[in-house]
Amino acid sequence: VMFLAGQTGLLFRELAIAMIAAIAFSGFISLSLAPMLCSKLLRHSERSRLSRWVDDRFQRLEAGYARLLDRVLKRPVLALVPVLLFLAGAGVLFTTLPTELAPAEDTGVVDGQVTAPEGTGFDRMNAYMHRIETDLQPLRDEGTLQVL
Repeated sequence: VMFLAGQTGLLFRELAIAMIAAIAFSGFISLSLAPMLCSKLLRHSERSRLSRWVDDRFQRLEAGYARLLDRVLKRPVLALVPVLLFLAGAGVLFTTLPTELAPAEDTGVVDGQVTAPEGTGFDRMNAYMHRIETDLQPLRDEGTLQVL
């Protein structure tokens, strides 16, 4: 996202930099500060009934996962079926959903500038403006333009 060109790159560059910094700080803290704090704060003590119950549930979960993993490794083709279905669904959604960088917005205002060659006098510029007003008058009469 950070290296995208054009308007999209300008729009998301700050977000990409913020995410990179957040991930870098998080990695530093998780690899340095968190283990040190755990070594200081966590002490070995008698396990409570709740901790034994939680450990038992995690051991059951681990055993169930090991059984499932053994089945999948015996038939690896079956593991590819959900992956392929997911990729096919993502491809269908990617091609069918509408995309846009920013939604269309109608503010109801049209701003125009008129330029003339350098050295154009006031009378000549006034004639240009009068001609433009004359050309736009039908739009004002039908209500498309409110202010001219």
